[in-house]
Amino acid sequence: MDFDDVHVASISHPTVVVAPAVLALAEAEQLTGRVVLVATILGIEVCARLGRAGGAAMVTRGIPR
Repeated sequence: MDFDDVHVASISHPTVVVAPAVLALAEAEQLTGRVVLVATILGIEVCARLGRAGGAAMVTRGIPR
């Protein structure tokens, strides 16, 4: 089974991009759980908004779905 998240409106998989970056920063900077949660939420929000802004144009320019 595939448990990857999909944000359909933005044609993206935000957690694939956000989670590794946030977890690496959390380890390096010894961040609290609260900071990790907020960073994850904000990262997913940014990813979704960028995807919605670019939409199908990103796919036609070679950025895969």
